[in-house]
Amino acid sequence: MSDSKRETAAVAASPQLSGEKLANLLSAISEAPDFVTGATFMIAQLADILGARRALAITVDSPPRRLIASAAVGFEGEPVPSIAIPIDDLSSPIVVSALSLHAVSCDGAPAHGGLPFGDWTAIPFPQPQFRGAPRVLTDAELTLVQLDGCRVRTATTVDRRRKLGHAPGGVVLIEASVDDDMLGAVLHAASLAGPVLARMAAVEEFRLSTGRLDQQREMLSAIINSLPDPIVIINASHDIVVQNSRAEHLLSSGDKDSEGRRRAVEINNLLFTSHLSKAAMGSSEGSGSRELNLVDPDEGTDLLFEVLTHELGGADDVQAGPTVSVLRDVTDLRRAANELERQVQRVRLAEIDAKRERDRLNLILENVADPILVTDDRSNIILMNKEAEQLFEADDSGRWERAQLVQANDTKFTTFISDFTISPALARREQMKLQIPDTGVELPVTT
Repeated sequence: MSDSKRETAAVAASPQLSGEKLANLLSAISEAPDFVTGATFMIAQLADILGARRALAITVDSPPRRLIASAAVGFEGEPVPSIAIPIDDLSSPIVVSALSLHAVSCDGAPAHGGLPFGDWTAIPFPQPQFRGAPRVLTDAELTLVQLDGCRVRTATTVDRRRKLGHAPGGVVLIEASVDDDMLGAVLHAASLAGPVLARMAAVEEFRLSTGRLDQQREMLSAIINSLPDPIVIINASHDIVVQNSRAEHLLSSGDKDSEGRRRAVEINNLLFTSHLSKAAMGSSEGSGSRELNLVDPDEGTDLLFEVLTHELGGADDVQAGPTVSVLRDVTDLRRAANELERQVQRVRLAEIDAKRERDRLNLILENVADPILVTDDRSNIILMNKEAEQLFEADDSGRWERAQLVQANDTKFTTFISDFTISPALARREQMKLQIPDTGVELPVTT
């Protein structure tokens, strides 16, 4: 008898898993709201048919590195065993059954540490092939596996068509011994239900992944919208694909906007597009820092931005990929820099004027024969010519008489300057008699 005929006969011998009842089982599984509910319904039906009190559904985890318990029935008031078996542990009968797509029966041997089953049978079910899926064990590899207290039920041959295009999906652990005739019908039902459950699990995973992606996208949008600088992401064709709210304020307009604002936005788009084209032609590295002048759509004033552009990475090294551009507003910074530059220029001009005046004063001091003194607002002498130095500066001779005469001259002049400082007059002329310290001769002067 061929393999397909043997399985057809086994199904026919079990009217509980044939025809309309099998179709109803698969329909009920496919209509379950989630994977756990569908898996629980499947193992509950199989347990009822085989007269088992307890059953477990153990499935391949994502990523496919372990086999884990995902559904259970018959554990009312008892803790459900926590099972996590490495997918490459061929010493476990559960792994051997899942990877070979053959049933495994054990007589009192523990399926995994702490599993409170007596006699039990592992019924495998497949799932559609996917990238990174565990490889199905060949018959040659299966003959090398040694399982203490367990036997692989190879008498019930697995149809090659069910292995083709399928990957291990998991096993149903039934706390019961199953004869060959009933085992063929159960394997047939599990082989049909496995891909249905796998599709449900994939849809559920896609739904969760989509939710996580939406949350990440919302978080990313909130982050870039909270930044004060405009951020623009463009593709290889220089089309804007993502922009934050600040960039939309400068580069996007609506039907309700005024004509002036729409015109300003149009100018900004032309300027920004021109900048991107020049940057693409002038920089082979794809990144740099350049200045860009835009228009404030609300105020109509000029805005200066420093554009920082970086590549996000393309599909290959030949074709350029999308780029992100950050527009740093340096308008106030440029205004401050220009004002500072003007202040520096004014200081330089003042220094030039002061140097010119000082040179002129030095020329006067050097060429006028009369004593000339320059004082500050506190009546302190800060500058004098050589003639004045002879009257008001002490030398290194140490002569007491000369020092006395210099002190007397300084006192007379300081008194005169102090009186002039506190008087409201803008000019004052007065005669005084000074003495030449070297000779002691009186020198009448007019100040």
